[in-house]
Amino acid sequence: MQNQRIPVNYGLPKIENLIPYVLNPFELLHQNQFTHQDIVEIKFRLSSMFLLTNPTLIEEVLVHKYKHFRKDVFLRERAAAVFGNGLLTSDGDVWLRHRRMMQPAFHKQRIAEYATTMANSTAELLAQIPRNTYIDIHELMLDLTLTIVGQTLFSTSKPEHMEKIKHALHAIMQRFGNNNWLNIIEQITGVILNRKLYRAYEVAIAQLNETIDEIIAERHSYTQQPNDLLGMMIDSRDDEGQPMSREQLRDECKTLFLAGHETTALNVSWTMYLIHLNPKVQLRLQRELRHVLHGERPTYDAIPQLLFTEKVIRESLRMKPPAWLTQREALTDIEIGGYLIPAGKNVAMSPYAIHYDPR
Repeated sequence: MQNQRIPVNYGLPKIENLIPYVLNPFELLHQNQFTHQDIVEIKFRLSSMFLLTNPTLIEEVLVHKYKHFRKDVFLRERAAAVFGNGLLTSDGDVWLRHRRMMQPAFHKQRIAEYATTMANSTAELLAQIPRNTYIDIHELMLDLTLTIVGQTLFSTSKPEHMEKIKHALHAIMQRFGNNNWLNIIEQITGVILNRKLYRAYEVAIAQLNETIDEIIAERHSYTQQPNDLLGMMIDSRDDEGQPMSREQLRDECKTLFLAGHETTALNVSWTMYLIHLNPKVQLRLQRELRHVLHGERPTYDAIPQLLFTEKVIRESLRMKPPAWLTQREALTDIEIGGYLIPAGKNVAMSPYAIHYDPR
């Protein structure tokens, strides 16, 4: 059976889709999502990507034929400078080994303990917010989620260590977290355009590695590990009884810090913004919280009763997903839904675009 032809979006003459993507990537993804039923190749100046616009094809790539794909070059090479070989950037057997060793840290009992830390940290922050003044919600949520990740990961860390980590993360996110045109072009082409920002980024990575290495070295001197994420990772063993190396511990700590605090802060910030735009939703949400919590801090056991709260968060994630684009690289020529994806090519999936598709 002959493969179906993949439609191509050539964009504008000479610049193709590079400038439209830089100016408004969401609009470009949105347009292609509703123009093409299954897949489209989007051409850029020096590269292209195959955007999957059909939920069934996305499932095929991520679930049924995942062994034929690996993380894309951005994660494997550019993001790996930050994350090393942690869960976010690794593939195959390495990923599976790390995943199994991390699993005990996310058992139900552990999550319940983290929930207490989250509620206490949030209450402390709320008590410090000045009344009748403007505040930057996103900056506030970044500080809160960083505090929570720090307490659950490094419960015994020194304040100076956390300050160094905070400053390093801020510099790193300046490079990857800002969707300005220089950053987007660098991510597409791999060409460094902002040398000053890149140098600050390199210094920040070195600072982050050094600080986490200091914490890990100190923790290895303990006779008994504290009951936090780092302690569990130090005590964990693989199927052959081997512990994580210090390098692996550092990479997983960085992954939890960066992936754990920034995306959560984005979700909470967008959720509060969307609630603000919908007063009826806000009132119903407040009624549920009063009815279930009775003015007390939320607990892990109360979560199943917060049904409307969960719907609000899920709808916020649908409308404004923090991770709005993800990619995989084909290891071999592979057929997806009757379309042939050549080896070495990237398939892209946009939660932002697909979440507005009635399918």
